[in-house]
Amino acid sequence: MKAKTDEPKPAGEKPGGSADSKPETPSVKPGSKPAAKPDPKDDLKTLPNRGSGEKVGVVAGWTYSRRGGQVRFLAEESQSRMQPRYNARPISSRMTTQTRILSFLAAAAFSTPLALAGDPTIDYKAAQPVACPPDTLDWVTVKGEYTFTNDFERGHDSKGDATHTDFEYDHRIPVNLFNSWPNVECGHWYFRLGAEYDRWDFGNSGKLPIPNTLQSASGIVALEYVVNDGAAIMLETRPGVYFEHNARRDSIDAPTKLYFPIYHHKDANSSVTVITGVAYTNLLSYQFLPIVGIDYETGKWEVRAVVPAPRIIYQATDRVGVYVGGEVTGGGFRSDAHEDYPGKPQLSNAIVTYSEFRAGAGVTYKISRCTLDLGAGYAFDRKFDYSNADQGFKASNGSPYISGTLRIGF
Repeated sequence: MKAKTDEPKPAGEKPGGSADSKPETPSVKPGSKPAAKPDPKDDLKTLPNRGSGEKVGVVAGWTYSRRGGQVRFLAEESQSRMQPRYNARPISSRMTTQTRILSFLAAAAFSTPLALAGDPTIDYKAAQPVACPPDTLDWVTVKGEYTFTNDFERGHDSKGDATHTDFEYDHRIPVNLFNSWPNVECGHWYFRLGAEYDRWDFGNSGKLPIPNTLQSASGIVALEYVVNDGAAIMLETRPGVYFEHNARRDSIDAPTKLYFPIYHHKDANSSVTVITGVAYTNLLSYQFLPIVGIDYETGKWEVRAVVPAPRIIYQATDRVGVYVGGEVTGGGFRSDAHEDYPGKPQLSNAIVTYSEFRAGAGVTYKISRCTLDLGAGYAFDRKFDYSNADQGFKASNGSPYISGTLRIGF
């Protein structure tokens, strides 16, 4: 759940009054004597804070100081025309150029995430400290998916299905970087280390020249700024081998992505965040892909329009959420040498990109640090793309899919 924080005070405003407020003093005619010292029990007018909970004011011609329930008279008004002990200049007038830039970037730090790595919410530092929930430092993710059989456009009676399994472990190490910039409530910097094994298995009844398995084994190295257990700023790379059956030197890759918020606005009823970034994978047909999206939240609703998994989410209870959305899944790999591809030598030791475009719905259930995500829908486009060989094999029709993901944090 996201930590709720108070709305930030406008720059220059101090508790109890505006930055430009000054102690009000009644006019005393020259030569006149102020009234006798009033009884401390009288209704003394409270003026702005003067620091450490102290308040100053004037009553019946006397200047007084009040801290908690104690009242101390300082002097007659005619002798006490003084400025408050705090500097009433607006904070913004004392801001350096660097502070202005950092303040803008902190305001842009976001709520969400991103769908690529969680669901962050970034707020300014609240006027009063809030209890921030602890971030998850270790977690295991297990994922299983099945796409039902469909036909392919090429080949005689060619059809096949797809099974996807994924295992991942992540560990966060707290670090103190950039003087805690962007210094938002409940935000912390972490190094994240981990490992992943990802595997696709394909049916192929028509003897098409496509792999029957694509898999990868990779490490995970990331630097991220985490807010409410979600990565708001992230630079991540996954060096490893991405292969069919035989891992070779030319199957080494390091898919890398960077994203960060460029705009964030939050009010009492809603918040909106715009993020941008870029992803690079050497073994994909399209090596560079932009990351652009908007996350909008209001009440129990969230619109997470961020690739590769945009969603509209309704949080029915603290534990149960439902969603509809889309997904682009797959990856880039290096195929093996294939003598069983007659007349297709260019498909041996080639770069192959497998992709699925899906639309579906699902439900999430969360208990403590464990989350179960069950989904189903329709894969309306499946394709094996040998971009360097200018060859491709595409499904001629769509097919249903089912998926389940379990994340266990500790």
